[in-house]
Amino acid sequence: MLTSYLNQPLEQVTADTNVLKRLKKLGLTTFRDALFHLPLRVQRRIKCQTLAEVRQHLAKGVQGVTFCVPVKITSVEAGGGRGSPIKIYAIDSQKELLTITYFNGNIHYLRRRFPLGEKRAIDGAFTLFNGEVTVGHPDYVMQPQSMPSLPEKEVIYPTTAGLTQIALRKVIQKVVQRLPQVEEWLPESLIKDGTVPMFAQALYSLHDGVDNPEPFRKRLALDEMCAHQLKLQLIKRQAHESKAPRVDVDQLPPVEDVFGFQFTPDQQQALQDILADLKSGKRMYRLIQGDVGCGKTAVAFMSALPLIRQGCQVALLAPTEILAQQHFASFEQFAKPLNIKVELITRKDKTSKAGKEKLAHIASGNTHIIIGTHAIIQKDVQFNALGLAIVDEQHRFGVQQRRALTGQNEGVHALFLTATPIPRTLNLLAYGDLDVSLIKTKPAERKPIVTTLLQDDKIDSLLDRLGTIIQAGGQAYWVCPLIEESEAVDLTHLNYRFESIQKRFPGLVGFVHGKMKAAEKQAQMDAFANGETKILVATTVIEVGVNVPNATVMIIEHAERYGLSQLHQLRGRVGRGAQESYCVLVYKAAAGRIARQRLNTLKDSNDGFFIAEEDFKLRGAGDVLGERQSGEAGFRCIPAETIATLAPFAAKVVRIILEEEPTGSHPLIEVFGLEAAEQLLVAG
Repeated sequence: MLTSYLNQPLEQVTADTNVLKRLKKLGLTTFRDALFHLPLRVQRRIKCQTLAEVRQHLAKGVQGVTFCVPVKITSVEAGGGRGSPIKIYAIDSQKELLTITYFNGNIHYLRRRFPLGEKRAIDGAFTLFNGEVTVGHPDYVMQPQSMPSLPEKEVIYPTTAGLTQIALRKVIQKVVQRLPQVEEWLPESLIKDGTVPMFAQALYSLHDGVDNPEPFRKRLALDEMCAHQLKLQLIKRQAHESKAPRVDVDQLPPVEDVFGFQFTPDQQQALQDILADLKSGKRMYRLIQGDVGCGKTAVAFMSALPLIRQGCQVALLAPTEILAQQHFASFEQFAKPLNIKVELITRKDKTSKAGKEKLAHIASGNTHIIIGTHAIIQKDVQFNALGLAIVDEQHRFGVQQRRALTGQNEGVHALFLTATPIPRTLNLLAYGDLDVSLIKTKPAERKPIVTTLLQDDKIDSLLDRLGTIIQAGGQAYWVCPLIEESEAVDLTHLNYRFESIQKRFPGLVGFVHGKMKAAEKQAQMDAFANGETKILVATTVIEVGVNVPNATVMIIEHAERYGLSQLHQLRGRVGRGAQESYCVLVYKAAAGRIARQRLNTLKDSNDGFFIAEEDFKLRGAGDVLGERQSGEAGFRCIPAETIATLAPFAAKVVRIILEEEPTGSHPLIEVFGLEAAEQLLVAG
């Protein structure tokens, strides 16, 4: 009953196509959407008989209220030109003047709405302007005898252009009125003392404009947080209960023989965690979370070896072709001495003769490691015996995408990699379905990157310094926020910066951005990697997957426009060799306090985990977790500031729920629309 209620379309409560169109723009199409579209605040109303009473309240500094006053309409006057405001003049019972203003109004409609000589009650946000009482775009215009029916308070919702609060309230109120009886699902031990409101009570109270909304908002935030954690825990449980062939991990070649160096203690521990999973007889669902340059790729390659020896194939899914190309180059280098065949799959391999040969080798089992972007999870790619799926930068994939690969064959182990450290307060929400291994230390030969701040009026001196570095054989990245000029923002764009640097260093400058064709991007990247070009002007397309050890300088223009995590990722493109490396954050003098705080944090630290925590404090959960993925519900009721305190409590609640109801789904998942994730549980 509850599911059918929540999934009903909003056409059930309104037939107005214009309202429905604007509701959809707000992301509201079902009863569930409307139910969890929570108010921003409560608007209080003071009913007055004269404008003098309004003056008295305004003089006292009363804020956040609307006033309702009966007046008599005296004139409706159009503005002096196109786009000028329309003014309606009225007087109260004491002959005091009220000016009502509409911007971009329709004069014919307003003359019908405000008939001369008739009385109307005007409700809205009254102000004093040049000593006169004014109101713009009133909320209500009604017969004075209807004033008593106006409520003393009304809730104000987030809305969009063309959708009035009145229309939005009507829709949401009808949805709330139809809410069926809901059984409480939180453990009785948590709500019996009354400190935690009941779920239905929280919804009714918030939409009714309760005086103290915080306990009710926290209750819904707790519910949603529990729903997400519960969803992930059920996925994790299902995965761990799935059988997988035991893998013999005892005959691995020494790490030093494969790579020419020893693993750090963190790398070694991560590898041991993986090997323990592989020989357990159950499916592995593990995340390696490590900072840029910590050696995750080497650990992933070592993880693949015992499966390949056992006759299985390994697939690596990357979010971009640049990153896929980089992995292919690294894996092929490691694999050749071991007689392991590695293949790169791209979109064009579906149709080309060479591509069809690649697909045939994969289907026959002659190819051991398959690397690619989304192309490798298409039906054209048929694995012979897939045993391990590696998903890199996994936060860039939705649940459906990252599990499509692991669901193709029975008993496929899954290893996820991310170079974006997630604050510990968000781990349960981001990675609750995975076992996590952390790699915090970097190889000893990696030197800390020296980071400096530079105001944008000193770019000429920066170019002088860059010339010295190039003459000494060095290379540099120069990152711009835009590809081309924009009227919307005053930012340096890639095209301008490329031309200006090219004049200074003719023939030594390349460029790369996301709108280029894959072949063009690769040609530019190869020219830079081979040393043919010395400076690569780019957008954030180089954020991941670029490895040019000779590049020792990263310049990020308009650095104040980026988040800390992205800046740290970009900085990680240098410092990949034995030479000292530098990152220059170029910023505008007008950068705000928070932006300067971000830049100073990056200047003072190379620790990605510390930086992620600071990013979370400064920007909230949404930016740290990344953009919402296709097919996954975004948070409806969880404000960023509540996550740090509620996440640990929610984890305890979920443990209790799982102890009381150890199997199956749960109403919380149904209520917040996470059923699709339940259907993604990969059996066997």
